[in-house]
Amino acid sequence: MFVEEILGGLPLPDRALWKVTGEDRVRYLNGQVTNDLSLLTPGRSLYGAVLTGKGRMEGEGFFAATEDAVWIDAPLPVRESLRARLEKFLIADDAMIEDVTDSYRLSHWFGEEAPPAAPGRVVSRSARFGPPGWDVWEPGAAPCLPARLAAPEAVDRARIEHALGAWGRELGPETLPQEARLEEGGRGLSYEKGCYVGQETVARVRSIGHVNRRLVLLRQASGPAGVPETPQPLAFGEKEVGKLTSAAEGIALGYVPRTLLEEAGEFRAGERAYRIAPPKAG
Repeated sequence: MFVEEILGGLPLPDRALWKVTGEDRVRYLNGQVTNDLSLLTPGRSLYGAVLTGKGRMEGEGFFAATEDAVWIDAPLPVRESLRARLEKFLIADDAMIEDVTDSYRLSHWFGEEAPPAAPGRVVSRSARFGPPGWDVWEPGAAPCLPARLAAPEAVDRARIEHALGAWGRELGPETLPQEARLEEGGRGLSYEKGCYVGQETVARVRSIGHVNRRLVLLRQASGPAGVPETPQPLAFGEKEVGKLTSAAEGIALGYVPRTLLEEAGEFRAGERAYRIAPPKAG
């Protein structure tokens, strides 16, 4: 019920922003990202991760397109490191990555109705928090926002209900894409595209058929009301087996071992007990 109640929009000041131009921009970026950027069209965004050669995340973000550029937003903490990584293999390619974090503002609008067009504004359909919505890039000092602002708590609850990882909580330098469910529904990982950095590890995981741990949605079965602190250890029986990474009242995200994914028992985080539940569909 919470997801359907999200109205309005919110600013996204904690994102690093880049504009990529040049004739080779899509081809080059496609060799760096887990999703298939050849499918990008103006008005639509795609999500993807950038990996090390060993298949672990160096960053993740959303990729939008206009007729002459690809627009990237990623977590602000990786602003310098991710740009350096994206430029690492630029040699003879006609592509230029410009940091526009200080000259553009990004916001997200919820709902099916697109935000109004305006000079310099880039609008792309995006379900970055789970429910349908739009990402809006605006030049200048102020983000483009609807009259009503969405409650951050409701937005984070939607993200948790859809089992979407956030950088610094579920996602980080130790994360493999399949651990964080990036392959589900083709959201952030394409098995059909051409080569990219880290693809060998991704393909190896696919051939094995599993990862050793998996991000799951947990629904509270017992314990006090309220929102628990995160991160905190997640136990099964008397043994610590994983970590609770994000939480809202009654639900949480956490990593559990593959061997316990089918268990019917309860996981415990402090005074609260949880059971694994299917995430909300997009």
